[in-house]
Amino acid sequence: MAAEVQAAGARGKAEVVREVVPVLDDLERAIQAAGLDPEGDSEDGLAHGVLLVFRSLRDSLGRNGVEAVDPTGEKFDPMVHEALSTVAAEGTESGTVVEVMQKGYKLGEQLIRPARVVVSE
Repeated sequence: MAAEVQAAGARGKAEVVREVVPVLDDLERAIQAAGLDPEGDSEDGLAHGVLLVFRSLRDSLGRNGVEAVDPTGEKFDPMVHEALSTVAAEGTESGTVVEVMQKGYKLGEQLIRPARVVVSE
């Protein structure tokens, strides 16, 4: 019974993370579109607020065991990556992740969302 309760709790936590991760992505895109450094600061009040919300949400997820997966330079693994396209990349071994279009996320060892990547041919 205790194992079932724990498993149900883990499924619930994973579902909440699946709902929140796109919000984190949107905040990160807003920061990039404004030309801001996610770890920096801004004198503009709105930009400063967006940076604070982004970092607070990212840190809250991190404290709860959620981590971003950025596989740039790693060998493509269809179990944890989703290939969006392939490109010819000189000096790179075939099947290597050369660009991450969207970070993946893990909750502990559980994959919440695969990283969406571009792979070398």
